[in-house]
Amino acid sequence: MVRLIVYIFLWVFIDDNKRLKRGMDVLFGNDKPNEVKDAVVVPNPKPTPINDKRAEIIDAINYLKNKPTKTKSDRDKIQMLEVVLKSV
Repeated sequence: MVRLIVYIFLWVFIDDNKRLKRGMDVLFGNDKPNEVKDAVVVPNPKPTPINDKRAEIIDAINYLKNKPTKTKSDRDKIQMLEVVLKSV
C-alpha cells in the first residue's frame, strides 16, 4: 500500500517513466532477485604444441628470405641458421 502511494506521489512530480522506475528502485530496492543466467562453460583450448627446433629454424629462415629488403645482418643470420639447420 505504501508503495502504491509513493508511486502515485512520484508520478505526479516525475514525467519520465525511466526516472520514476529508478526512483522506486532506490526507495524500495529491487524486489526481483537479480536474474542469474546459467553460466556457460567454455572449455579451455589446449595450448598448441611448441614447434620443434627444426621447424622454428626453417620458419626463421623463410621469414628472413622473404623480406623485401635484406640487410647485411639478415644475410649473415640466414647463413648462420642454415648451418645450424644442418647440424640439427
